[in-house]
Amino acid sequence: MFFFSFTIYLFNNYSVSNLCINIPPPIYTCRVIPILKRFCRIKSIFQSDSTIHVVRDSETILLAGQVIPSNDYIHVYDASPYKIVNGHIATKIPCDQSFQPLLNILVGQAPKIQSIQLHLIEELSTPGKLCIYHADLEPSSRVAHTSPGVEIGTITDIAIQNPTAESIELPPTTTLDIGVNEIESGAGEIEH
Repeated sequence: MFFFSFTIYLFNNYSVSNLCINIPPPIYTCRVIPILKRFCRIKSIFQSDSTIHVVRDSETILLAGQVIPSNDYIHVYDASPYKIVNGHIATKIPCDQSFQPLLNILVGQAPKIQSIQLHLIEELSTPGKLCIYHADLEPSSRVAHTSPGVEIGTITDIAIQNPTAESIELPPTTTLDIGVNEIESGAGEIEH
């Protein structure tokens, strides 16, 4: 028998510990020991040459009383010079009787920001008043109002847009929650 030593990173208290297990050499890889897969993946994130950084940035933006003029927007988040690789948004915004949002959530890299495809949470929505929607923040997220396969691409910026012909005053409890889980360096600058 051989002793196989590996490092486990414990995120809840940021401590590091070593664990030795009696495992015969042919089966001590992460692929073979299902319970160790998670820890081996976590270790590989920190040991690889990847520029992905695990973070947890969460912002709750209270928008009640804000007025967004016709065809204008409020810029709410900028991760530059990093790219958002993984995250999530949830928003409670005005909607019509058909549960369609009256506002767009724009994501991308300024000045190329596009409306992300939002997913309705019908059980928490009131048609004609406020509806709750959510979406994953990933480069492969779908652009709204386009054919399938059109993706957002690089994400550094998030904004909320009024695409209508009239100003909209946002009612009480209008919110936008942004959660960023992973970022990557190298967003660069787009020519303006």
